[in-house]
Parts: sequence; C-alpha cells; structure tokens
Amino acid sequence: MSAARKTSARLLASHRPLWRVTCRNPFVAGLRDGSLPLGVFNRWLVQDRYFVDGLFPAMARILAGAPARDREVLLEGLRTILGHLEWFDRTLAARGLDPGAAMHPVCRAYVDFNLSLGFERYPIGVVALWAQFRAYRDALAWARPAAPKFREIVRNWSSPEYLRFLRRLARAVDAALAEASASEARRAEEAFVQVAKYELAFWVMTLEEKGRV
Repeated sequence: MSAARKTSARLLASHRPLWRVTCRNPFVAGLRDGSLPLGVFNRWLVQDRYFVDGLFPAMARILAGAPARDREVLLEGLRTILGHLEWFDRTLAARGLDPGAAMHPVCRAYVDFNLSLGFERYPIGVVALWAQFRAYRDALAWARPAAPKFREIVRNWSSPEYLRFLRRLARAVDAALAEASASEARRAEEAFVQVAKYELAFWVMTLEEKGRV
C-alpha cells in the first residue's frame, strides 16, 4: 500500500486479525457476559486511571505540533480525557479504591510510549492517538450492552459525543496520512500496530492475580 493511499479505514483493514484479537479479548468478554470478577474490574479502574492521566500530556505535545486545521479536534480530545479522569475519580471514590496503588509495568510502558509520541512527526502521533480512542470504542461496542453491573463503562465510551469526536479524529488522521512522506506513513503504521499490542497487553494485565487491586 502506498503512503498516499493509507487511511484510517485501511489501517484497520490491513491489521484486522490483530485488531480483532485486541478488542475481543477475555476482559471485554467478561464485561459482555458479566463473568468478569469485580476485583479484576477494580484493578482495571486503578490502572486505566493512571493510563488516561498519562495520555493527557502526550496528547498536549502532539497538539503543539499539529496543523491549524486539527487543533480544535485535539483540544476536544483533551477535554474528553479530562471528562474521563473525572469519571474515574468518582468511580474510584465510590468503590473505596486507592488511586495511589502501584502502577503496573505494562501500564508504565504504555504511558512512556505515549509520551514518546510527542517527539515523533505529527502523522505518527495522531495515528497512534486515534488508534487508542478507536480501540476503546471497538472493544466496548463488542461488549454492548454489557452485563448490568458494567453498563456504565460501555456508555462512557459510546456516547454520541464520543463517536462524533472519533469520526473527526479519523478525518484528521486521513488528512495527515495523505500528506505524509513514505517513511512517515510506514512509521505511522508501525505505531498503529504498537498501540494494538499495548492495548491487548493492558487488558490481559488486568486479569493477573484475580481479585487483587
């Protein structure tokens, strides 16, 4: 596939088997049918709060290098992240969970990867960001409507506002890839694959030591 012809849709199509495994994993299956232990879900809440908090400065760095046409959608992304952080904080407090629990090495590696995107060329960073937002959407869409005790998380990442933001971000990705050099397009595709692998590792990590947070 030539650099000029890469798009968000074609990245998903080119890596469909990996993306399917990433988004239809045992954790999400447990949300879907209600079999996920609450202790495992609590573990995910704590670790994902760390992850989302680390995504904010990463996205801010990418925004700093974005073309003017994409600044508004990336600002919307930052506002979306802040909204998710507020949701995490409310949910952790309601469950009596310690937000200061240790960060898992898998979570730390993913956060560090995101921070490194701020030093990449813009097409690489925006593709990786979009892949992360899209992974949440696709995984939780597969879980829909989810078991009653997990439905709030599905609603949180499938609201009409979130889906509109995701479509706008995909258009920014398509425009960036259309302008990218061949080497930038290759690196952007590599970043897409890295995100898929990090996402899968993160979901699987939460299944370790079941019942512990």
